[in-house]
Amino acid sequence: MPSISPDGENIKENTFLRLITSSDHRGYEGQTVLSGKFSWPSGALYEGEYKEHRRHGAGKQTWQDGSTYKGEFMNDMRHGQGIHKWASGEIYEGSFYKDHMHGSGRYTWNDGSVYSGTFYLDRKEGYGCLTFVNGDLFEGLYKSNERFGPGILTYASNTGCKVQDIGWWFRDKLIRLCSEVNGVFSLTDHDEYEYCEDETHHEINFNEDETFVQDALLADDVTSYNFQSSQFKFALSSDNTALPKGIESYSKDFEHLPVTSKLKEELNIAFFGTSYDTILKDRRIPIKAFNNSVLSKKIQKHIHTHQFAEKHLSFFPGDVLTKERSNFESKPGPLEVASMRLIVSSAEGATHKVYSILKSGLVNPNVCDRGGSVAIVSAATNCHLDVVNILLDMGANINQVNDEGISALTACHIFYYPVDHFKQNLTDKLFKNVLPKKKKKVKTGRKSKKVSCPSSPKHIRRLSFSEHRSPSPDSLLKRRMTLASPVLSSSDDDNASFLDDISSTTCIEMCKSDLSEFLHHVPELAFESNENVFDLEAKVTDDLIERTATLLSRNERAVSGVSTRNGQAIMLGTAGALAVWKAEHIQLRKMMDVLLVRGADPNIGGIPFPPLLFAVKASDVDAVSSLLRRGARTDFKLSDKLGGYTALHIASGMMCHEGVKIVELLLHANADPNTCALEKVTLKEKLQPRMVRCLDSNSNHSLNFGSFTKLDVKYNTDDNKMMMIHDEGITPLHVASHRDDNYKDACYITHLLLDNGAQPDRIWMGHSPLSLSIASGNDL
Repeated sequence: MPSISPDGENIKENTFLRLITSSDHRGYEGQTVLSGKFSWPSGALYEGEYKEHRRHGAGKQTWQDGSTYKGEFMNDMRHGQGIHKWASGEIYEGSFYKDHMHGSGRYTWNDGSVYSGTFYLDRKEGYGCLTFVNGDLFEGLYKSNERFGPGILTYASNTGCKVQDIGWWFRDKLIRLCSEVNGVFSLTDHDEYEYCEDETHHEINFNEDETFVQDALLADDVTSYNFQSSQFKFALSSDNTALPKGIESYSKDFEHLPVTSKLKEELNIAFFGTSYDTILKDRRIPIKAFNNSVLSKKIQKHIHTHQFAEKHLSFFPGDVLTKERSNFESKPGPLEVASMRLIVSSAEGATHKVYSILKSGLVNPNVCDRGGSVAIVSAATNCHLDVVNILLDMGANINQVNDEGISALTACHIFYYPVDHFKQNLTDKLFKNVLPKKKKKVKTGRKSKKVSCPSSPKHIRRLSFSEHRSPSPDSLLKRRMTLASPVLSSSDDDNASFLDDISSTTCIEMCKSDLSEFLHHVPELAFESNENVFDLEAKVTDDLIERTATLLSRNERAVSGVSTRNGQAIMLGTAGALAVWKAEHIQLRKMMDVLLVRGADPNIGGIPFPPLLFAVKASDVDAVSSLLRRGARTDFKLSDKLGGYTALHIASGMMCHEGVKIVELLLHANADPNTCALEKVTLKEKLQPRMVRCLDSNSNHSLNFGSFTKLDVKYNTDDNKMMMIHDEGITPLHVASHRDDNYKDACYITHLLLDNGAQPDRIWMGHSPLSLSIASGNDL
């Protein structure tokens, strides 16, 4: 926009000029505003009010190309209400702020498309309605000119049938649907794990910028002025930082102009108006995230920021997230249908369908259904390696999590390591509810057709559960209906899972007991060959059956097209079912390896716990080593309800020889040997340190090791010595010292912990590691 020359040389015409006072013109108290007509050599014209040789007040600007603006000016910039018409035919009518479209307005393109809504620095921001030239209508939330949040795209139709694409949008594609896909993975179908919604969903903190500012103070390089550096961002967020006065007149491009906290506040006040103070107060309270993925939390945060503008919409944005699709009186549009097909086809392993859907450009590969289920999790848990590679090649986020906080890598670990395969661990005895019983669940309507790998029978558990539970026919049938048949190829010995290390007798008994329970409840499947296996005393050794199953599992023709669902594998008998079982586990191991190679983060999706703890609990040394090489964190703690243990705690109490190697691997990965798990005491005991008297040679004492909850001491009346002992919680050294199953392994682990800095004077429930080792009888 051309400026008015301060010396007046460009003023060619001054046919109307008069003096007005501030009382006649709002907002300019005590200053003089003149009116006149100005022209520039380029042919541009201005007619209206001005102050100090700058356009100021009401006026009309005409450019040499025919573009015009009629409205309010301030300090030579469009500011206030006005209408701008471009030579191309585009028109904007609405609010301006410092020469930018900012606030409510209406923009019309030369093809007839119209957007009515709010703008932020020349970009569509907040809720608005865009009408296309063909009659289609989109109403929803925008951010930086792109769809970003809940919205409804209504298609113009002459058939009388209303067709709409409804959901959360990211740019021109749906990212979250209102519909729910049946038959996808859900943790609620796994009774062996407790799903705690409060611990699963992260909090969205609206003061993340302030938190970052505090962290920036600790940065070393205080001389860096890179626009992306923490020091520069900290300087911008400081209230003491201000831009040079009048800089907006010379640089109106906020893409490159630093936005200070004061300028940002001015822009927000101009955008939100009177509701800005309410928004600031509301942002002080964190909210729970529906989904822990970064994009989903950003969208939810954006929705929360613009919640006070929802009253002007024709729909309620909350319904897009909470209501089922059937509650909307319309048929799903092409984007919804294609997105649903992508998730279903990925679960089914329809490689060509998945490729054609993504190639069409209609679907975001990270789209999820109403329950948060995504295509990559469905494909991974069903062992469809080709589909996973296609999804990743087309832009799928390998670390995308569902609403339960589970990623594809974690979901594969849940199926690959059934709880029956967890080795016995001392931490299970020290904390009885490592995997507590779930409360009665309220079904969400999702059918429990899990995409899973068959687990071994639940009544042969390696965990120290307090009571025996026999599998119900429903649970057995559900396990048989969970995993689609993988496309198998010949596998090398390297592809064999840790199940190959299980003894043949154990493996056969697990499979036979599972089959016998199922056939007992489903007698129609007990045909003659099964009767020979279960009803007759066949002289077939377990070792022979196991070797036969191993060979069959590596034969594509023997296991191809056969699944553990719908009783197909059971019809093959013990050896055949075991072969399919092994083959599926080999495929799952391949899938887990591929996900890690392609960049899956082993620290994302730690519900019910991260992959590293699955491998540690199952004593899978190779998997532990692989996960640590990929950056698995060793400081992750189980939830309070599960004892708060780390991987090092669990490995130290592992009642098998593999525990020694796993402890060594964890310590080499910088696991802290002094980390403390939560102690099972009351809040009062935590707040009050224990008072213990120092014993002299005449004192006698007795230790109560039965419950490991207190230290009973008898004292002489003449003893007045006292000291404070803080109960800090159980450390891995406490766990290793208390072991009484294998003194040699416990001694090795104790040496490893002490050599890596474990402190032997830590107190847990009144006991030191030495007292625990004495109580356990380990004098090594």
